Amino acid sequence: MSMIWIRLSTTSTCLALTEKQASYTAKSLERAITALTIPFDPAADVIDWDDILTRIRHLETDKLEAIDHYLASGWAKRDSQVKFREQLNNFLAFSTERIEVEKTSRKYIPAIFVETYSAKEQMRLFANPFFFYRKIQDKLRRFAYDHLNASLKIAGEPELVSELDACLLSATPATFAELGAWLDQVDQAIGVELAKVRPLS
Repeated sequence: MSMIWIRLSTTSTCLALTEKQASYTAKSLERAITALTIPFDPAADVIDWDDILTRIRHLETDKLEAIDHYLASGWAKRDSQVKFREQLNNFLAFSTERIEVEKTSRKYIPAIFVETYSAKEQMRLFANPFFFYRKIQDKLRRFAYDHLNASLKIAGEPELVSELDACLLSATPATFAELGAWLDQVDQAIGVELAKVRPLS
């Protein structure tokens, strides 16, 4: 029988993924319980879906609504991940097909191939942003004022310091709404950096 062990600060609960046994009397279980630092009673603390449904029936409406919202958000996230995987598989299949065309045209060099035209490489960021927003993060990671600051130092001018938030570089938006909010933050951050260099141009 498969079980999920849920440990809180002062209690432990085991969720049986199928149907729990009528009783738990194995010596190995008794030894494991003895080694625990918190109380655990198999009769009360091993539950299955029937127990969960029984408890849910007695919950107040606001708690039922909270559970419904939590489950709905979980299914929505799973659905978005499945849809993304389907789109990614379709994209990879199409890309592989197009690469074969590039091979035939002798434009494809496997060791260095990115895109045959810079415009295509730029448009990738807009084609399906879920596939390529990490390219934006990669470009931002490489952003630095090192070369410019070397010239400013020679000219006796104050050096520039990047204010890019590191959180933007590690964000993983899961929906188009989250991605849109992230892109707005990136746009604002880039605007801040551009404002620093515009007076120098």
